[in-house]
Amino acid sequence: MYLRCVSLTSHRRRGSGPARRLQFIIPFVGEHVHALRSRERGCFLVVQTVWAEKIQSTTDAGSLNTFGRNEIEVAPISSALLRIACLVILYKTCGVQKLPGGSFSYDTLILAVGSRANDFGTPGVTENCHFIDDIGQALLFSDRLRSRILIAIAARTDLHLVIVGGGATGVELAAELSHYMETLSRYATDEMPTHLRMTLIESGPRLLGPFPERISKSVEAKLRQLGIDVRTNTKVVGADAKGVILDGGQRIEAALVVWAAGVKAPEVVSKLDGLEVNHRGQIVVRPTLQSKADDRVFALGDCSSFSGVDGRPLPTTAQVARQQAVFLARSLVGYLRQNSPLAEFHFRDVGSLVSLADYAAYGTLGSYGFFRGGFLRGHLAHLAHAALYRMHQMDLYGPVRGGVTWFADDLYRAVRPRIHLG
Repeated sequence: MYLRCVSLTSHRRRGSGPARRLQFIIPFVGEHVHALRSRERGCFLVVQTVWAEKIQSTTDAGSLNTFGRNEIEVAPISSALLRIACLVILYKTCGVQKLPGGSFSYDTLILAVGSRANDFGTPGVTENCHFIDDIGQALLFSDRLRSRILIAIAARTDLHLVIVGGGATGVELAAELSHYMETLSRYATDEMPTHLRMTLIESGPRLLGPFPERISKSVEAKLRQLGIDVRTNTKVVGADAKGVILDGGQRIEAALVVWAAGVKAPEVVSKLDGLEVNHRGQIVVRPTLQSKADDRVFALGDCSSFSGVDGRPLPTTAQVARQQAVFLARSLVGYLRQNSPLAEFHFRDVGSLVSLADYAAYGTLGSYGFFRGGFLRGHLAHLAHAALYRMHQMDLYGPVRGGVTWFADDLYRAVRPRIHLG
């Protein structure tokens, strides 16, 4: 993998001391860098991670700029307040591109680079396990899984899969794969010769640690009912081409291993000079979401560590990231225009939801609202989970494009094949 150094130089007002340069390494392709240049305040830079085959950007004049694959271009965009330059680094789904170095000046830097799965330095994990941190890795795993299933069907043998990590990702993946095999078996002319045996491993005392215990117990019971071997209080200490090794020396043989345990910030964050990070590489931020080391550097979402009212870091969930993004977007308006003091972020727990394919869904209504702490299950929880997904689409695309996307998704769902084998 190719690594290149990128430097960011912060501007200082006259008499405020020398400019500060931050050096960091981009350890993987897929960095989406938005540089927003203010007419009055110099430069405002946002660093965000994306995976894309093609990214399009619309200018204020209405023309469309299409950035070619494996190219790096800069497109100026004007607005009433900010002058924006968008630098997009693209790459192929399974390709790795050598990134050129560059230097970008800024007055304010916002880091929203997300997170990656945390292998905790476990031997053999990087070389032998699948990760599903982005769409490229998910597609690669999907292709490998389908290939293994077809081979197992031809050989009339079972296929064993291990999922490490009992968080929302691991739990929902286990349910979806169980549903996939159930649907596939309906197309068999006789009894399905291959069964997918799954083992879900969680090092903690229960699945879905950040969720209420009632949801955890319901989810575990449902997964066991589906025939999934759920193991809590179990630690993986190694992995190889034939499976995983547990604490105590026990082995679990598996054709495929998916690592969905733990969360850490991308390596790029640890390369930022002078910023305070925690043991997971996340930037420690104040209530204003500014880093503790530099007032001009903000961080939000999974790459940041923010302590709630109880002193514990907030969970790395979409709910937290969305609330922080909305808060910071509003808070920065006065800060950029009038140098107003920044507000402090307060997290509002509006509930938790988890969906187990078409089998079941569970949720709670959180600590706010009339039915605070209420428990959801069944069709109502499925509906709430779908509504949450559509809300995020509206946030990304706006009401018009989001509504069209919703309609297109429903139309595609009605005509698409139920099983993909190619």
